Amino acid sequence: MTDDCITACPRCEADPQPQNFGSPRNCAFKRDRLADGSMLIVPSDYSFTPDNWQCATMTALIDAYDRDRKKVIYGHDESMNIIPCDPDADSDYGGWIVLTRYKSRGKVSSAVHVGDFYPPRPLTVALAEATITFLQRRQREDEQHARR
Repeated sequence: MTDDCITACPRCEADPQPQNFGSPRNCAFKRDRLADGSMLIVPSDYSFTPDNWQCATMTALIDAYDRDRKKVIYGHDESMNIIPCDPDADSDYGGWIVLTRYKSRGKVSSAVHVGDFYPPRPLTVALAEATITFLQRRQREDEQHARR
């Protein structure tokens, strides 16, 4: 990554190079430099960049989606995911996350948030984390329901 952006997501910062990796992660989220040269400091402002490999947040999002029993669409060639966001969230976090990737090789080519009230926009780390939480909650609820 260049000096104009800094890798950002808390998951990558916590585990920048897992023990079994031959090289460090390349985070899928960045902080942009503002016009005055300062950096954004609010993690929710970190937006997706296609220059990534094995980003911990993207991996957690894909894993949570892969475990979701209510998948709506999953590309037959594993190249696209359309992931539901929390329908009970406010309009900024509702809608869908669309990911494109090549199989499970660790790189996500594109990640956009699509909703009803705005044009598609880059995925932010805040929305990715909120969606992970939503999918994990839904999985727990499904498991509890299945035990009844």
